[in-house]
Amino acid sequence: MKSILIVEDDITFGMMLKTWLSKKGFQVSSVSTIARAQKYIEVQTVDLILSDLRLPDQEGIDLLKWMNKEQIAIPLIIMTGYADIQSAVQAIKLGAGDI
Repeated sequence: MKSILIVEDDITFGMMLKTWLSKKGFQVSSVSTIARAQKYIEVQTVDLILSDLRLPDQEGIDLLKWMNKEQIAIPLIIMTGYADIQSAVQAIKLGAGDI
């Protein structure tokens, strides 16, 4: 079963997404900060990461930078309600699968 990590601080949206993906047959875990995502990624197998752009401790782009530095090759999609061209271009250049 494919595993997905959701990095989202909006609890309602995160739970809705987690429930929907679970019903589609994915193993889904969620965290609300970049720090927790990093700890999770270090100890668990993850096939895909769905990360909010703006989080309480850092941005989803910072997670991408950390993954590149640590040479962690997990597909990551950035989700946001605050899209701007600069963030989108930066995320794609850093290896995001989509924004």
